[in-house]
Amino acid sequence: MAALAGVATAAPLLGEPTTAQASPGGDADALFRAGHFEQAGRAYEEILKKDPGNVHAARRRGYVGLLCNNFPDTEKYLKKAIELAPGDREAHRFLADCYTRQDKFALAAPHWKAVGYQAYATLFAAFHGRPYEIHGDTGRAPFVQLDPIPQVAASLNGWPLKRFSFYTRVDSLGVSAKAAEEAGLRDIPVRWSDGDSGEQSDDGMIGTWILYHFLTTVDYADRSLILRRRTPETARKIRAEAEQAGAQPLPLWLAQEHLLFSRGSVATRRRSASATPSPGTPTATRAHRPGPAARGSSSWPTSRTASTSPSTSPWTSPT
Repeated sequence: MAALAGVATAAPLLGEPTTAQASPGGDADALFRAGHFEQAGRAYEEILKKDPGNVHAARRRGYVGLLCNNFPDTEKYLKKAIELAPGDREAHRFLADCYTRQDKFALAAPHWKAVGYQAYATLFAAFHGRPYEIHGDTGRAPFVQLDPIPQVAASLNGWPLKRFSFYTRVDSLGVSAKAAEEAGLRDIPVRWSDGDSGEQSDDGMIGTWILYHFLTTVDYADRSLILRRRTPETARKIRAEAEQAGAQPLPLWLAQEHLLFSRGSVATRRRSASATPSPGTPTATRAHRPGPAARGSSSWPTSRTASTSPSTSPWTSPT
């Protein structure tokens, strides 16, 4: 059962299913499935040098770039895949995600439509101008609740504070119908739930599309959500602090629109790239006082923080 669960969890990271093959792409696919994305990317490039019309290699090479947020490479190879196969749904989906991560919503919308995701296509076509504005350098939101899921207080359109949960396994900002009505949200691209009930314990949920605009830290020990402006200087400072604390940075890949993957192990089993922690994915930890584990995730009782931001592979330039 555990093995089957691991395979199911890894599926979104691996992209479209592949079968064993004796083709020139076989070795590249094996490297990709093993999580050796740098080597796999280079192997796909070698395939394309010999076979420029190989749609699978072009799509996979673009996906490798997307996992690492290397957007120029992603666009280059996925556009090539779509040029070779205009109806390739996987290539359209990856390219839509690539543009979405860059806030290029007008470019993302037609590709979401090509995949058949009409809701996303409509959502992103509705944005005009700058979709997000960030003010200040650092914000800390204390938890107003820890169990059964952490919540923070946030304001919509300057209205009184509402209770929001946060979760990396969902994508956009979602609000309840009641909260949207009270905040005067009308005819703007915000998604809300009509299923308002007395049992609902929060007014909305903050998803990965919001969180990855920051260097996000989920600090369970101090019970707060920390959002820092994403700059190279801030990233270097955080990495330096982690090294000084004796932490071990972990790679982090963002698959599809909102699924975070890293390397880890269960008991003494071999590390793999099939774990999707939630609501925060740890990129660095250091020993600290015990803190409660998050619901639906692995337990990190001695973790000081769980920081999440789509990272880059050592062979790509940070975006």
